Amino acid sequence: MKAHIKHRADIENRLKDIEERLRELRKSVEIYKVVDMLVNKLLGKDGIIAKILTAEAKRLIELYTNRILHELGLDFSIDIDENFNIEVKSSSGELDIRSLSGGETVALAIALRIATAYTIFGKLPGFFILDEPTQFLDLNRRRTLFEIIKRLSERIPQVIIVTHDADVIDLADKVFYVNKIGGRSVVVEKIIELEAMA
Repeated sequence: MKAHIKHRADIENRLKDIEERLRELRKSVEIYKVVDMLVNKLLGKDGIIAKILTAEAKRLIELYTNRILHELGLDFSIDIDENFNIEVKSSSGELDIRSLSGGETVALAIALRIATAYTIFGKLPGFFILDEPTQFLDLNRRRTLFEIIKRLSERIPQVIIVTHDADVIDLADKVFYVNKIGGRSVVVEKIIELEAMA
């Protein structure tokens, strides 16, 4: 009988321990729910911190883009809304982005790319690559774009232009000719150092 009473007491003690552990687990689960909610509200993709960072990124991209547009001598600016839609403004009011000329559109695209890089990295990029920037532009717009590229190269150490447009050579310090050989793009022997020729 004593053994039975002792066994029963052991079981009751274990049961109390289990009940205590269950209470602690329930508290942990409740704490986890609260922590999870706080983490999501603060750190989640739709959380407070993400919203603050997104708003600041939008503000900086807009600010830097407008500075670059001004520096390029363009007579319009942009506003970026909370969904990152771009509104173009001029002294006469809001413009439809489709009303920009080809050169202005390319200049805006370049300004946005540089502003985004500056916002992310905190400095101008060390290089900038333009792939066929003169495509679909008429002669006047190409000249405008060449001026933009010239100004751009004064601020960014390397501007690399991939193009079939021979007129771009006048902007270059160095020209590399690339041919497709055996299915691969290969730099051919003809490399022109324009500074040495001047």
